[in-house]
Amino acid sequence: MSANILAHLQSLALVKNEMRADAQLAPFFARELEHIFSQSYDVVYPELKMANGQVVDIDTSVPTGAESYTYYQFDQTGVAKLINSYASKDLPRVNIKGQKFNANIESIGASYGWNIQDIRNARMAGRPLETSLASAARRTHDQQWNTIGLFGADEADLAGFLNHPNITVSDAPVGAGASTLWSLKTPDEILADVSDAINSIVDLTNGVESANMVLMPVEQFTLISTTPRSSTSDTTILEFLRRVHPGVTFDWLNEIASAKSGGELSDDALIAYRKQVDKVALVIPQPYEQFPVQDDGMEFNVPTHSRIGGIRFTYPLSAHRKDGI
Repeated sequence: MSANILAHLQSLALVKNEMRADAQLAPFFARELEHIFSQSYDVVYPELKMANGQVVDIDTSVPTGAESYTYYQFDQTGVAKLINSYASKDLPRVNIKGQKFNANIESIGASYGWNIQDIRNARMAGRPLETSLASAARRTHDQQWNTIGLFGADEADLAGFLNHPNITVSDAPVGAGASTLWSLKTPDEILADVSDAINSIVDLTNGVESANMVLMPVEQFTLISTTPRSSTSDTTILEFLRRVHPGVTFDWLNEIASAKSGGELSDDALIAYRKQVDKVALVIPQPYEQFPVQDDGMEFNVPTHSRIGGIRFTYPLSAHRKDGI
C-alpha cells in the first residue's frame, strides 16, 4: 500500500473518530444545560434587596404580553352631618374620585454561551461546563431590576421607589452640633429624626396609613446599632426604636447612601413606608427566563429575557423620605 493511500485512510479514520466524538457531545451538552438552567434559577444575591423583594414586594400579575399597565389612586369626598330631615335631598352627597396612572413595560435581555472547543474541553477533562456564565446572565437582570426599582429609568419613563415623584420628602433638622448628620447628633436627636419620618405618614393621612419598614444606609444603621441610648443605658438607639415602634422593621439599604446611589440622591437618607403589595410594588410582568440553545456557527448561545414595569405606587402617601442624615 502506497504512503499516500495509507495517509488518506488514516485521515478518514480521524474524521470518523472526530464525528463519533462530536455525536457523543450532544447528550453531554444536554445534561450539562439541564443542570445549568436549574442552578441559575436558584441563584440569589441578597445584597440586591430591591431585586429579591426585600425592599418592596414584587408584582407579577401584569400579563407578560402587555406593553403598559394602568392603575388608579382613589379618594373619597364629602362628609356626613347631623340632620333634621329624612328627605334624601337634605342628605350630604359623598363621592369617590380617582386618578389614573399609566406606566410602560420594557424588556431586558442578555445571553451567554460556549463554543465547540469549550464543550470538547469540558467533556475530555470530565468536568462540568462553567456555570458562572449562566449566573452572570441572571445577575445582569437582577441588577437592572434593582437599579430601575430603586431609581427608575428616565429614558424608558419608568418610575423608581426612592425618588418617586409622589412620595413626601423632608430635610433632617440641624442638631445641637450645627449639622443634620447623625454622626454629629445626639441619640435624642437621632430618635427624633426617625420618629418624625414614621409619624409624618400617620399625621399626613390622618391615621389611614402607617409605616412598617424603615431603611437607612449601612453607616447610619451601624451607628444606631452600636450607640447607647444614653450614657446611663445599656440599650442601643436601635433597640429603643424597636421598643417604641414595635410594628416597624429597621434595616439597611446600600443604595440609599448618596455615594451608592449613582448620583440619584444628593444626601444620605432614610425612608419610612408601608411594605405591602397593594401600597407599593415592583412590577415584573415577565420573571427571568432562558430560551433554548441557539446555534451560531461554532457558538452555542442561550438568550435570556425578562420584563419590567417600574414601581407601582398606589398609595404614595404611605412613604416618607428624610434627607441629610
